[in-house]
Amino acid sequence: VACAGGGETVHERIARQVDAIRIIDTHEHLPTEPSRLKQQRSLFTTLHYALSDMWADGLDRRLADSLFNDPAVPLQEKWDLMAPYWENVRNTAYTRTFLRAFKDIYDIADVNESTFAELSEKIQAANQPVFYHDVLYRRAGIDLAICDIGLPGRELDPELFRAVLRLDDFLLQWNA
Repeated sequence: VACAGGGETVHERIARQVDAIRIIDTHEHLPTEPSRLKQQRSLFTTLHYALSDMWADGLDRRLADSLFNDPAVPLQEKWDLMAPYWENVRNTAYTRTFLRAFKDIYDIADVNESTFAELSEKIQAANQPVFYHDVLYRRAGIDLAICDIGLPGRELDPELFRAVLRLDDFLLQWNA
């Protein structure tokens, strides 16, 4: 429905206003930039919580962790392991969020047999020092992210992040 006196619809006007809101992201587990830059990045190293859905569907966690994080393992081998589980979980909240991000950041609308390699190449190419600033600050409108990664959090960029101080080891007896 177009607004009176203009070509912009009500939906477009609301979306524009919502997109202009700056936010504080209260829960992240992003690696420090130096750590991320040292990694060979791909689709398989970015799945994070979407992997939980695949584990629940039967994906062997240890096997997936060892293959997905090993840059020497060919992408096709990783895809062959992941593909049946991806199909089963592609409509969960985590995977739908990834699909939206992959479209926005890398201009790839779906993850499938014909796109996983190109997407992995684009993910690696984007693994640059400006990545967090570009994606979090500029694209997502995040002024500050609270990052829970333990002691490495001390190395986070203070312009974009605040580290969580975890007191678990002082409060809980893990080995009692």
